[in-house]
Amino acid sequence: MNKPYTVKKGVDRAPLSLTDSINHMRRSLRQIKTGLYWLSIRPDRRRCLNMTESELAQFALRPDGGSTALDKALSDAAAHVPYYRRALDGRPLPLEAWPILTKAIIRANESDLLAENQDRRFWFANFSGGSTGQPLRVIQDKRFKVWNWVTENYFYREFLGVDPHTTPRVTLWGSRHEVYGARRSWIKRLRLSLANSDVLNAYKMTAEDLARFLECINRRKPEVIKGYTSSLYEMARYVRDGNRRVWHPKVIYSTAETLLPEVRRFIEEVFCAPVRQLYGSREVGAMAGECPKGCFHVFSFMNHIEVVDMEGRPARPGTTGRILVTQVRNAAMPLVRYEIGDMAVVAEGTCPCGNPLPTVAGIEGRYSDYFVSPQGALVYGGYLRQVMFTTLWIREYQITQTALDKLDIYFVCDTEPIPRDMADIEKRVRYAMGDSCRIEWHRVEEVPRTPHGKLLHTRSLVHPNPTELYRVKP
Repeated sequence: MNKPYTVKKGVDRAPLSLTDSINHMRRSLRQIKTGLYWLSIRPDRRRCLNMTESELAQFALRPDGGSTALDKALSDAAAHVPYYRRALDGRPLPLEAWPILTKAIIRANESDLLAENQDRRFWFANFSGGSTGQPLRVIQDKRFKVWNWVTENYFYREFLGVDPHTTPRVTLWGSRHEVYGARRSWIKRLRLSLANSDVLNAYKMTAEDLARFLECINRRKPEVIKGYTSSLYEMARYVRDGNRRVWHPKVIYSTAETLLPEVRRFIEEVFCAPVRQLYGSREVGAMAGECPKGCFHVFSFMNHIEVVDMEGRPARPGTTGRILVTQVRNAAMPLVRYEIGDMAVVAEGTCPCGNPLPTVAGIEGRYSDYFVSPQGALVYGGYLRQVMFTTLWIREYQITQTALDKLDIYFVCDTEPIPRDMADIEKRVRYAMGDSCRIEWHRVEEVPRTPHGKLLHTRSLVHPNPTELYRVKP
């Protein structure tokens, strides 16, 4: 006798709602696109990325802040780079005894800073942003490029809390070629699509461009919006001024420019998302990332950072000092104790976020952010930016010091300037710079960017002597 057919008992599942079904389909499509994206990368590059990720997983710091990778980078530089061989004279010196490397020294000794034992077929030139004058040319290798990519992926995972490969994101970045009318190649457009990513050209941001950017953000629905600080601020102003609707991402990723507290608060209010900063440069790559607790963790597996006072001694906790960077992953032209021109505050104690990487409390900006008054005092550019921040009719600006007693203010506005506000700004500027400071206003169509697309709100052509730096608090 045949037994009746029975259905196995199990847990009843509620049917998915239409919204849940759509979200599930989107996640599945995103995973498929990510797989296709990885297939579009050359096999040798994929292997190199996987090997680097494995090496990063095994990285460990010693109690003194050093590492095996740093030791190897220093020993290779001492043995195979002519400049360091001469400077050290064959002596095995600790890192703090190595000479400080300045931009002027690099320009004068470029060929002697190249390693003699490396395959030059995989080298390429890179240039600093040139925000303080002539761009600096450095040589980097293929391994440096891969490590920089892996370091940014670490920042995405550990500090932004998202997957660097599958997360939808929109990037406000710069492309000179697109300003000139060129288009991205089809393969680049395909890879961006497969990576669930849009890159919007922030070199030129007209009202039409901003409208297009907003439409892209609302269509892509990114978890991360990345960009220059000034570009993110302009996007936020466009949304707020027009009372427009904008998608709220999980996090905002700001980089390349100084982020004032007022600007951070404004961007966070508009996008309803926290802002996290990544500190890096074209010369040395990613250096530090901001964690959810507000500390900057140094990417010691990529770059070793020292913060020293004006005499070159280690700065005390809670004080501001000069940043010296030692590259760990660039064998072609290793920069050891490179004075990048930025200032940082030394952290006190350990960070409560639990990340084991060393920390600095904050990045304070460049030497060129300091203005020199006719009386010889140094005024931090952040004070001048705060003076300008509340003037809402000024859309963008740049304050340039061309002489000890002269400032030029270039500004863009959509309405007629308000003389009362201009007089108030001049009064507050002279409070810090002195009554003899001359101020000239220049209304322009657009404030020029640096060669890499940054908008510098303050720029001093009267550079202070770093050994005499002190901060004036108006």
